[in-house]
Amino acid sequence: AHKTGKIFNFELMKSIQILLFGYLTLLGVGISAQSKTAFEGKLLYHISYPDTSENSTVSGYAFPKELTVFSKGPQLKVETVSLYVHSTDFTNFNLRKTLSYLELPAKKVSIESNLDSLIYLAYQRTPNHLEKTTITRIIQGHTCLKLIAHFDNKAIQDAAIYYTPDFTFLPTIYTLAFNSVPGLIMEISENYQGVNMQIKIKNLEQSQLQPSVFIQPSGFKLTPVTQLFNTLAKPY
Repeated sequence: AHKTGKIFNFELMKSIQILLFGYLTLLGVGISAQSKTAFEGKLLYHISYPDTSENSTVSGYAFPKELTVFSKGPQLKVETVSLYVHSTDFTNFNLRKTLSYLELPAKKVSIESNLDSLIYLAYQRTPNHLEKTTITRIIQGHTCLKLIAHFDNKAIQDAAIYYTPDFTFLPTIYTLAFNSVPGLIMEISENYQGVNMQIKIKNLEQSQLQPSVFIQPSGFKLTPVTQLFNTLAKPY
C-alpha cells in the first residue's frame, strides 16, 4: 500500500540517516595495511537482512540492498540504493571532504560533510580487538582470511569478517570504523542497531577508471542536514 504523510516521511528520514551516517561499520578496510596492490576499479556488494521480515520498515524501506564502490587513488564514489533514496557519495581523501547527492521522491539535494568529523563518528564504533582465526575461504578468486571483531561496548555484538590481504583500499564514509582490517573486506556479518546484516561481494572488477567516473552530477540543491530533516519531519 502507498504510504503517505508522517509515516512516509519518517521512513524517508530513516533511509537518509542510514545512507549518510549509519554504515560507518560496514565494509571497512585498512588504509595502513601492508598489502600488495592499491585497489582500483569497481566493487559491487549485496546486502541482506536475515531474520527480518521483507515487509518491515528495516528491510523494505530504510536499509539498502546494494552498495557499489568505485575506487581510484584518493578518490571514492559510492552508490547506495534503498526504496526511497538513491545516494551517490564522492569522497576525496586529499581534500578531506565528502559530497553526498541524494535523489529523494520529490527533490534532489546535496550535502557536504567534513571527512574528519565522519572519522570521529566512526571511531565511536571501532572494534577494540580483531581476533585472527585459521579459517580461510576463496572469494572472487582471492584467498580470504576470517576475523572476529570484538567490542568493549557489550551493546555491540561481535562481527565476522572475511578479507583479502591482496589489496589496500581507502575506506568509504560508511566503512571507517573497520579501517584497522588489513585489507579489502569481502564479506561481513554483524548486528547493526538490532538488525542482523550480511554484506557479500557480488562482483570485483579491477580496472583503470576514467576521470569521467568521478564527475559530480548537476541539478542538486546544496542543503544543510538539519534543514533537510526539519522539512521531512513535517507531514504533508
